[in-house]
Amino acid sequence: MRRAAALLAAAGLSCACASAPVVAVKPGFDLSRAGRVALLDFDDLQGQGGSGTAVSQALEPYLLQAGYSLVERSQVRRVLQEQALGQSGLVASEAAQTLGRLLAVDALVLGTVTGFVPEVSQVYMQTVSKVSYNPVYETVPVPGRKKGETRTQKVLSHYDVVTTKDQVPATFQTPASVSFSARLVDAATGELLWTGSSSSEGDTSAEAANAAAKRLVGALKKAAKS
Repeated sequence: MRRAAALLAAAGLSCACASAPVVAVKPGFDLSRAGRVALLDFDDLQGQGGSGTAVSQALEPYLLQAGYSLVERSQVRRVLQEQALGQSGLVASEAAQTLGRLLAVDALVLGTVTGFVPEVSQVYMQTVSKVSYNPVYETVPVPGRKKGETRTQKVLSHYDVVTTKDQVPATFQTPASVSFSARLVDAATGELLWTGSSSSEGDTSAEAANAAAKRLVGALKKAAKS
């Protein structure tokens, strides 16, 4: 355990335990009836290029399961490039309306990655002690077959205990953790329909993102019913 803690400190990583998603849904809003929706690549966490795309990709199947009709994401990217619209600027009402009109969608799903720690595997040399027991024999006289005759025989005397230490490779792996915030914006009015944040861990960053996305949509469904 001390070795594991030392490796974590050396890597500059910390284990972020997943907390319960925090969500808010507009009163009376039917989560499954947002109509045609554009899911944008989320804003990357600084220093973690591609993290936004990975998280929005993980969220996509759960939005479909929740009843959303999603525009193909490649089409969304193409329109963003053609119109030179930045991801973060789309929270503005006018920009949301512009993209909504171009894509013929009713709402936009926007988001930001707030935490992204990829999985890390490290190999270190571990000292393993090995104990072996070597038999030691001694020669002792024993009676022969004839009267007065003696002969010798080897018998086990004791065991010598030999301890050796070997260096063997061992792998220590830290799990991945992902956290993000997301929101659904009405493309016509710029009104916020729901918002939420979620986090999770996994053996890989893809697993962590998938788990966080699943937890968020699950929490949104519960909030919409209450």
